[in-house]
Amino acid sequence: MAKIMELPVIQQEPVRKTIKTQCGGEKPRVPSARFLARIQGNSKTEPNVSDTTKGCAGGCFGCYAARSMGFLQGGFLFTHPVTQCVCPEIMQLDIYKMMSQNVYFDAEAGYVLNWVRNGTLGDPSYDWDAACRFAEAAGRMGVRTVIISKFWKFPSDLQLERLAIAGAIIHFSLIPGYEWAPHIAVGMRKDENRVQTVLSTLIKFDKMTRPKKSKFADSVFMRICSASFDRDNPVGELLDETQKFFYEFSKKFGIRILETPWKFEGNDPRNPYLLHENMDNVKSYATGKPGRKKSAGMLLSEKGFDKYKDWDTFVIACDTRCDQCPNQCGTMTQKPVHIEKPA
Repeated sequence: MAKIMELPVIQQEPVRKTIKTQCGGEKPRVPSARFLARIQGNSKTEPNVSDTTKGCAGGCFGCYAARSMGFLQGGFLFTHPVTQCVCPEIMQLDIYKMMSQNVYFDAEAGYVLNWVRNGTLGDPSYDWDAACRFAEAAGRMGVRTVIISKFWKFPSDLQLERLAIAGAIIHFSLIPGYEWAPHIAVGMRKDENRVQTVLSTLIKFDKMTRPKKSKFADSVFMRICSASFDRDNPVGELLDETQKFFYEFSKKFGIRILETPWKFEGNDPRNPYLLHENMDNVKSYATGKPGRKKSAGMLLSEKGFDKYKDWDTFVIACDTRCDQCPNQCGTMTQKPVHIEKPA
């Protein structure tokens, strides 16, 4: 029986509407500029990330994109998503450079950076047509596009077909507290049970793309931002139940989980609902030293899981620098060979 209750409201990321000027005053932030979508990198990733949409109105607390220097110092309004200009020829030029400059070989096997990520400083779901054009441009070069999204808007069946033909991989990025298990509340929900539509869309795309007789989905991943929740707290119990629901859903339908252990700051609104004794300070991707954020680490994987080596298990990890990651966002189809990059 469904639980009838009012879902708790988790505080959202503050909306920064102004920026301080050099004279000490303030001026309003403006929507992100519309530039050519280009492929680049950052302190964590390989040079294979891009955005067909800059910005996101979702409001998840602690969003690294909302706090990025490009938005904060640039005076841009993150909560106003802006579609970028997707020029297939420019994208393909960037992809050619990306692949030619990131090839590493050893005596037995080689590795080439042959996939791109769409969704770093914004959510591609605000313009699925732009995301399709991006994936199609990459697909014509034999490069797969990983789309990381929270599905604030939904693709049409035709757009799903275009993504499937282009070889795109879809990651649904799930954060308990900003998404809830669909059975927890009944009746008229403000989000019209958005999660149920997301799951239906993922299953539909999986049916379009899964190879015959494959145990797991090939082109759909459940990206769970996991945490150790306190089930003795009523809200913590709901958060943990949500996390477990999506784990069990993924297991039932053969959708692999890409676990991202959530990193909490001291003012995170979910702190009262966590088991803090299970958490430790995490290392910064930029400095390699323990930072101010805390995490419980990998919780959903099997005992003995090695996030630096394991790539074909039901649960894989997004908990390392990208150049150290064995699974490459789920794009690896054979066991990767560790190859030291040139200095």
